[in-house]
Amino acid sequence: MNIPTISNQSSPRLHWAAEQFLDFCRTKNLSTNALVFYRDRLKRFSKFCEVEPNINAPTSVTTADIRRFISSLADSGLSTKTVNHYIQALKAFFSFLVEEEAIEKNPAARVKPQKLVKRIIGTFSDEQISAMLSACDMHAFRGVRVLRGTDRNGFL
Repeated sequence: MNIPTISNQSSPRLHWAAEQFLDFCRTKNLSTNALVFYRDRLKRFSKFCEVEPNINAPTSVTTADIRRFISSLADSGLSTKTVNHYIQALKAFFSFLVEEEAIEKNPAARVKPQKLVKRIIGTFSDEQISAMLSACDMHAFRGVRVLRGTDRNGFL
């Protein structure tokens, strides 16, 4: 499995920590998709950290830094679900660093996922329901079954 690594342009210490995390993920036998998921999100976070003057290592990352990063993602037009994926990846990354005693506390621990807007699916109109029911062939068993909503065993 040949997964490209995080850019060498990242802060060396942050880059090293990200590589250690990805190695840890590989030892857990995570799928290629999961590895790419973490790699891509950590790469974007590393690029964000490159332009921040006070972030040069995982120990210097604060909750406020992570919140600024999340805000920048939301402002860039990413969906709430995608932004929440970044939060999930950062929480896993910093939890790993805490477990490895590379940092004392997880700066992402208090970052909450963004609230997802629930999409309400419209219901069928009376005319649409009538059209569906009239499409059933009442002279065939299948048509009767579909109209009743079950077969002989009570299943559709």
